[in-house]
Amino acid sequence: MVSPDEPSTTSPKCIIVDIGGKNCRIGVSNFEKPLLECLSCEKKEIYCIQESGTLGCNPYYEPILQRGIITNWNFVEKQIKEFLHHQKIFANKTSIIFTQSIAATEDDKEKAMHVLFEKLGFHSICTISDAYLSFITSGKSTGIIVQIGHSITEIIPIINGEPLLQYATYFKVSGFDISSELSSEINAFTFPSTNLPLKRDEIKEKMCYVPRDSTKELTKFNKNAKIQPPPVFLQRRSATGKAFIKRFEQQKSQNSSRICFEIAEIWFSIDFVKIITDTVAKVPLQYQDAMYANIIISGGTAQMKGFKERFEHEMVKKLPNTTSLNVNYANSDLANPSTSENNIPNTSLAAFRGAVILAKHPNFSKLLTKRDEYSPEQFRRNRMIRTSKRIKNASLLLSS
Repeated sequence: MVSPDEPSTTSPKCIIVDIGGKNCRIGVSNFEKPLLECLSCEKKEIYCIQESGTLGCNPYYEPILQRGIITNWNFVEKQIKEFLHHQKIFANKTSIIFTQSIAATEDDKEKAMHVLFEKLGFHSICTISDAYLSFITSGKSTGIIVQIGHSITEIIPIINGEPLLQYATYFKVSGFDISSELSSEINAFTFPSTNLPLKRDEIKEKMCYVPRDSTKELTKFNKNAKIQPPPVFLQRRSATGKAFIKRFEQQKSQNSSRICFEIAEIWFSIDFVKIITDTVAKVPLQYQDAMYANIIISGGTAQMKGFKERFEHEMVKKLPNTTSLNVNYANSDLANPSTSENNIPNTSLAAFRGAVILAKHPNFSKLLTKRDEYSPEQFRRNRMIRTSKRIKNASLLLSS
């Protein structure tokens, strides 16, 4: 968990809460980065009888979000309360931007309003798509956002700043599936760090890559494969002096190194090009070219080396030659858009940065629902009216 040593001395315009599949980020609109960040999971314990007959306790971490939907609101409420207490912020005098994925149902949105209004007592609330916020950082007003999140992949077309949620879609293949597969492959190995998830993410970010052609890459790998000592980052738990065992371990390590370029195929095995083209086909014809000309990608998985190039390659293969295609990253670092060693922007904070931009817009107040305007019965009764109003107001922000 990361948090400031001292509370903020300036009164925030609003609180920003971004609940992602991997991380939970909370901050204020006065700062470009979150002031508190923790894993989106809760530590729990399982009790079991050990071989010695004694009672043992094994910790495990339960995700608070499943495929884009929050399942543990108590955890969310606790984190926000602790943040407000530490920062000495009064909820009844403060607005909040609360992100939700497009997978969230109306019941999920109603639950969010209940927790934020009834339990936490915020003055006013703006619930908004995290993928849409990521798109805002691009500076574009028309295009399509493809957010490869930790729990789901979201695709939203946007015209003149208006997110066309009726045409938006998502699928349940994401960074989580890649990370899980990576964990199962490296589980037989031990690392200098005892924190396997952190080491797994380090391997994924620094050592894994996406080849332009996975079949050619595998052929090249097999052709050049030799029995070599295990890579430094793959050391077997048990060691033995027997030659045939040692040879097996070396081969095992070599085979496991294939995951460095094969792991992303889990995502690319989905026909994402068809999903995108089907989505674009639903928008008005005069805007379809602009969709392909402004494709924005975001999410931690999109930062893998070679991901953007492979994404473009797959799109070009299936689109007509006359289609003008342009793919860019969401810009989560406003001051330093490209600071990584591979010249790939860090898009992990894109939704949070989009919320900062949103809160500073002069028309932001039009997106807020105030406490005195809210009642559970009216919320359920006016769902369609409320959604239509929000979308129209949101379009003012990017078009003005």
